[in-house]
Amino acid sequence: MTQEFRDYKKIWARLDRALYPEKYKHYYNTRYQRAIESGICGQCKKNKPGVGPRGGRRLCAGCRVLTSGSARKYRTGATIEWWTQTLAKQNNHCLTCSTAKNLYVDHDHKTEMPRAILCQGCNFALGFAKESPEILESLAAMIRVWKSQNG
Repeated sequence: MTQEFRDYKKIWARLDRALYPEKYKHYYNTRYQRAIESGICGQCKKNKPGVGPRGGRRLCAGCRVLTSGSARKYRTGATIEWWTQTLAKQNNHCLTCSTAKNLYVDHDHKTEMPRAILCQGCNFALGFAKESPEILESLAAMIRVWKSQNG
């Protein structure tokens, strides 16, 4: 089976699901959807989930904090305690640009140890610069030269 044929199969399946949703009811009836409809948390099965931006959430507030904390620890080695302490030290803002939105854990990719809490833009910029101080310093120097020449 060629790659082109597989791509057509995927597109056809998506189109079929969009045109005939009643055919695929079982596909959408996941435990998350049942949790939203029943009004019971999908994790602890006790509390009522909060209302999310797209109509519903499957977890209550307590379970959301626990699961996001465990996922963060798995990905970056940052525990909930580390997150709260570091965020308090940084005054609930990004360490470099003082933005308070879209905060992420910055971690060293060699040791997998968390370093700081950065906003999405600063974290991406650090990653795109390959965590190299030389690249970041040369970029800063280039911007300074351009600003001095162009006002």
